Amino acid sequence: MVRFLRDPGAMCNPSPSLLLLGLLLPVSVDVPLAQQEASQQVSTGQEHPSRERILILEDGRALRSRARCQAGVWEVHTKQGWSPVTSPVLRQRLESDALLEARALARSLKNASAADPRRVEYLAWLYRQGLVSEACRALARALEEYPDELRLLKLVSQMNLSLVLKDSLATGSPEWQRAAVSHGARGDALERELAARALITLRDRPGFDALLKSLQRDSSSAVRRFGLFLERRRSGGEAWRVFSRVALLDPSERVRHEAALGMKILGDPRVLGPAIFAMNSKYPAVRRNAAAAMGTMGYPAAVEPLITRLAALSGGAGSRSNISVLTQRAVLFDFDVEVAAGASIADPQIVPVTEGVVLDVRVLSSSTITVTEAAAVRGSLAQLTDGVKRNALGWQNWWKANQAEWTMKQHLPKPADKD
Repeated sequence: MVRFLRDPGAMCNPSPSLLLLGLLLPVSVDVPLAQQEASQQVSTGQEHPSRERILILEDGRALRSRARCQAGVWEVHTKQGWSPVTSPVLRQRLESDALLEARALARSLKNASAADPRRVEYLAWLYRQGLVSEACRALARALEEYPDELRLLKLVSQMNLSLVLKDSLATGSPEWQRAAVSHGARGDALERELAARALITLRDRPGFDALLKSLQRDSSSAVRRFGLFLERRRSGGEAWRVFSRVALLDPSERVRHEAALGMKILGDPRVLGPAIFAMNSKYPAVRRNAAAAMGTMGYPAAVEPLITRLAALSGGAGSRSNISVLTQRAVLFDFDVEVAAGASIADPQIVPVTEGVVLDVRVLSSSTITVTEAAAVRGSLAQLTDGVKRNALGWQNWWKANQAEWTMKQHLPKPADKD
């Protein structure tokens, strides 16, 4: 017997930890490319030679394997030989034709972003055509770039994928939790999403909060990142204080980025407060992290503080000071006869002679960390505005022309009226 729980065929299995529970998407999904499916309908009595094919079954699942149809009976080739397909076949097409069409469609969407509705429809089309592994890989890449895009998250639900762990592990057991965390921390973006959804089902159980805290304090940056992702999926942006601290202080750039995304989904620009305050930190790395986090959060209210900080970094006039370039020599004199008259030992005298010049200078640059801080500020400004990269002078000119539209006050929520 052929099992249809997994997508058959080793070449199409996207990951050993992904299980396909269904194929056909709900009718609510609008896929214009589905009009091409009419030509794939199976004609009764028609025979098909043995080829690599994709069969869409009546029960909604896809079978991707070497298949043939003889005397109206569809069969697939397994290790034991040819076995009949027990569920009626609604549609079939050659795997090579499906892959060729998929590549052509991908080229037509080359310039479309991963969150573009057309690309989301393309992913759904791949899945409907039985190209499950291709759909999963493309979806993982899209989620890596846009982890909170609602269309993509909806598609994950509609594709009906779930995480598969060892059968011997009881759901919710400590071993099961460790296995799920391992997939979420070290897998691709799709596995991370599925692992988070599996673990969130345990959120009402005792110990779930302790699990989250342990993940966020783990020595592995991958585990810490997944812990923040799980927190974000569980509580949205309610844990913004945790996210804010990590976004400023964690040594891993990917962990800091994940924390900043946690503050982004809250949708409240007031969470910028700690980052703006950190821009005045005495530690250059903290200032750099704050600038990068403000860009990731995506709040327009951050533009004015970033412009102010960039102006301070570009001022050029540091505090005035003095620098001395001196040469010092030691001169040895004979002992002073008058002083040594009353001494038992007459010691020679050593006199230092200093010569050189004292210069009036001022600091033009302090260290390389200032350069990276300025780069982080400019990068965040580009993220928040028009995406154009500029130097410091270019941003100053941009601010003069657009200041009226980008003041912080305009983008902060208005205080509630008092009774």
